[in-house]
Amino acid sequence: MHSHARQTLRPHLLALLLLLVTACGSVPPEIKHQQRLRWGPVEERQYALDQLSRKVPKRGRIGCPKVELVRYQGTSLPYHRHVRVNPWFATHLAAFEEVVRHVAVEVYGRAPARLRHYGAYNCRGIRGRRKRLSEHGLGNALDVSGFEFDAAPGADRWSRPFRIDIKRHWSATDGDAVTHAIFLRRLLRALRERPDIFRGMIGPPDPGHHDHFHFDVAPYRYMKAVAQGASPPALRAHPSPQDAERGDSPSCAGDHARVGGR
Repeated sequence: MHSHARQTLRPHLLALLLLLVTACGSVPPEIKHQQRLRWGPVEERQYALDQLSRKVPKRGRIGCPKVELVRYQGTSLPYHRHVRVNPWFATHLAAFEEVVRHVAVEVYGRAPARLRHYGAYNCRGIRGRRKRLSEHGLGNALDVSGFEFDAAPGADRWSRPFRIDIKRHWSATDGDAVTHAIFLRRLLRALRERPDIFRGMIGPPDPGHHDHFHFDVAPYRYMKAVAQGASPPALRAHPSPQDAERGDSPSCAGDHARVGGR
């Protein structure tokens, strides 16, 4: 009797867990595989890399699928050095660059001159999850480390050259650096509002991403750390009028299954 009750309740409990996970945007380890690693809904639009397997051997050398790679150095926002990416992902990067420019104009009055990064294509597995291929192994991910602004005409404080560094400025609490922290958060918020650009986003304070944002177009949707929208004390104490009006996106308590180095 009790055994039958447990078997009957188990599917209902799983369904409840999946409902909560969809709302929170993260997946507890114990039910990842029940969702087939789809951490959230993905739009039906076709994407060429969705059909490729991400499984890799438990042992031995990782072999990445043969995919087309192109040299890419930015469309509307130059990169400090070129990357190799799949052409499909390049179109998403071009859309991302427009968002960066728009947010930068809102905060600084002008767009950055360059985007700095740690690279794109890299044939390897996900660090901490050896059995799964990283999106980097398909040229389907980019690790962004910061932005550079050249000198511009004018006498205001943002007309001089300066650099935004995610490692240095994400948790900044004083001086001009606080503005950079605001810019980084507004950028992530803008990207959360544009789910057509990236499906996967990871950033601080995730242990493996304390110094960069990881963006990809995986065949499942997920956010880690960046979905929390946490602000340092200085930002919470002095919100801008726009922040006060719009507010941060709601976050879910907890941070399930942290995995650095996607």
